[in-house]
Amino acid sequence: MLYIKSDMKQIFKKNFNFTLVLYSILFFILMFIMKDYSFKDYADDMVYQNTFNEYSNWFCWAQDFYHGWSGRVAIHTLLIIILNLPVVIWQMLISVTIILILHYTLKTATLLSDVSVKSSPLFARIVMTLLPIALPVYFWHMFRDWTITWCTGTMNYLLPGCCLLISLYPVLLHLFQRQPQKKDYIFALIAGIITTSSEQTGAIFLVYSTLLIGYQLIQTKGQSISRPVLALCAALNILSLISILAPGNRLRGSMEVAWFQGFPTLNPADKLILGVQHYTGHMHRNDTLLFIILMFLALFILNRSKKINELYVLLGAAAEAVIMLLSGSGFSEWYINPHWTLYLLWMLLSIGVPFYNAWLLYCTFSTRSTRLALSVTLLYLAAICSCVVLGFTPNMYASGIRAFFTYQMLMYVLVIILFFQIFVTGSTTPKHFLKNLPALSCVTAVLICIIVFIGIYMHTTKPTALSLEGLTPSDTITVNNVSLVEKNGYLQVELLATDEACTFEVDNWVNGVSTSIYMNAQLFIKCKDEYITLSTYPRPDENNTTSVELRGYIPLKIPEDTSSYELGIVTYDLENHALGYQLFDTSISN
Repeated sequence: MLYIKSDMKQIFKKNFNFTLVLYSILFFILMFIMKDYSFKDYADDMVYQNTFNEYSNWFCWAQDFYHGWSGRVAIHTLLIIILNLPVVIWQMLISVTIILILHYTLKTATLLSDVSVKSSPLFARIVMTLLPIALPVYFWHMFRDWTITWCTGTMNYLLPGCCLLISLYPVLLHLFQRQPQKKDYIFALIAGIITTSSEQTGAIFLVYSTLLIGYQLIQTKGQSISRPVLALCAALNILSLISILAPGNRLRGSMEVAWFQGFPTLNPADKLILGVQHYTGHMHRNDTLLFIILMFLALFILNRSKKINELYVLLGAAAEAVIMLLSGSGFSEWYINPHWTLYLLWMLLSIGVPFYNAWLLYCTFSTRSTRLALSVTLLYLAAICSCVVLGFTPNMYASGIRAFFTYQMLMYVLVIILFFQIFVTGSTTPKHFLKNLPALSCVTAVLICIIVFIGIYMHTTKPTALSLEGLTPSDTITVNNVSLVEKNGYLQVELLATDEACTFEVDNWVNGVSTSIYMNAQLFIKCKDEYITLSTYPRPDENNTTSVELRGYIPLKIPEDTSSYELGIVTYDLENHALGYQLFDTSISN
């Protein structure tokens, strides 16, 4: 009997899977949390639930959807199916998705760190086990905000983010000279269909995998590249391009521009700066700042053997602190700020600091492994770019915080990887950062380009003259509540404009033909016998489709002997063709 008991204990100990038990407990906890959430009876859930009923077959719907709304055919096919099943299926899917994010974060960190949790010291094992689970607890409310509590939100943000980690795993395995198993390819291919169906995660997979495979080709001269990995990347990158280039994306953008009325008037430089502002404003919120703090804490620990490197890490943390202070309310108003010197400093820091941080990450790990340094650096830049590119889409305000989930998830993975690196034994001591000439040269070149770009940007965004020749005066425009304030050499203009003739119809896949609240308008001011356009920030009046609140700024030195200015407003259609203008006088308020 003693032998039998001993054998049973050995069998139980051999087959006991602590991770599986932990995940099972987490699953039931998540299901308990999800029990209060159901499908929404408004917004997109209601729109998509009965979509297939209006089409003869799936192919007709997919063709119409791809050409008239979006390239996310795979995601929304799954969404429509889920919405027509019992809500518990969706709740189970979300619970499993969150666990898979934890699981593949742990697998990726273990792979890149080349460390086994089981062989680590007890304290390290406790930290390495609990940290991946502890971090989601911290940002749970952010994680929950329309990202796991809304079916359409989960399908478009949470699920693609999870699938991105799964689809990248075989690529990382191959890069670190580990042989992917057949199940890794199968999971990656299935997950890749969802990953590439979303433009944000699809673009990340395309760029990230291409750079890593390109590096591997250069290092091995093309002799040790796995054909299955190449085939996987090629297939998923083609799907990414198909999704990104969908004709419906342009049509959807023209409809969603109602959330940001001035978007068609912005040039690429404006959109880039807008994206930079959005990422700085979001990443320094109280609920996401922990990622940055933990990143610099880990970098400081990893570079503690070199005092000069510790100073470089502290310099990066100080720069982030300055950005955090400058990203407050004073710098959240579009891209115009009365203190142009502070604004120039803010732009230099906002664009330059991410590349400085990337340099810190690369130099920290380059002496250990170039492929590790490259993987970690690209992961960080992918997180930043996933926020910055939002400036190139007008639905940034419509989507809100859930559009930043990819950033949160990638930074979460990065933090876990960095802390796993702390437990790596026998690692090479980091060398002096300034001795890493290739990395320093790249960062210097990028910073020079940034300075040149900002110089060109500041030059091209100077006030431009507006010609009224060929424009028709309009008697349908009404201007109310005008406020004109001189502020540190700037004019700040606010008014409420209404144009009864300025109504537009949009035709899109979701609503068909409908009236848009979009009213595109531009302010201008007469100065020295010419009309100067103002950088205008419009806000829609939700109760009136022909009304919009306008706010404009212009850097002018106000002559002391002038008490009033002649202002004007021009309204445009959706194609940015002028419909008419009206002039009006106002006085300066001090």
